[in-house]
Amino acid sequence: MRKKIEILVILALLMVEVVVLMISGCGGKRFIPVVGKVSNTFGSNLGRDIDMDGDNDSAVVLSNIAGSNSNIGPSMAIDGNGKIYVMGRGSNGSNTDVYVIRLNSDGSIDSDFGNSLGRDIDKDGNTDAGVILNNIASGNSDDNGYSIALDKNGKVYVTGSSSNGSNDDVFVIKIE
Repeated sequence: MRKKIEILVILALLMVEVVVLMISGCGGKRFIPVVGKVSNTFGSNLGRDIDMDGDNDSAVVLSNIAGSNSNIGPSMAIDGNGKIYVMGRGSNGSNTDVYVIRLNSDGSIDSDFGNSLGRDIDKDGNTDAGVILNNIASGNSDDNGYSIALDKNGKVYVTGSSSNGSNDDVFVIKIE
């Protein structure tokens, strides 16, 4: 029992030393803690405090992207101009489609990318634009986007899987 107490005391002293080093600096360099805070200027005001810091926060919330209210956004990329590409899959009511939405650096939807979706997916009162990919492997079933990448020229590449009716095929698509 005495051995366990000694070990706990040593661990506590080491923790105190680490805290002192973090506060006072080590080797002439100061430790500056980074504290995360949800932006109040990116996207739309949510009207609520989601990071518990006492103020209302903002975010981009997208719904009904492919025509139904089930959406997943597993991947995003940012180009050299600060445009943000969000890629995922959304239900069209009978199966899933791949989508790519481009946001401006402030979180608003870039209406110059893709085609009109015919609906307001960010609830700002405007009809939004994007790219919807359906029936990629010709099985008229689920199409799922998993990853997005940009090349040095800003071209967009999307990869995922698509059902051909009997199994899933992998796809890579370039969006210009």
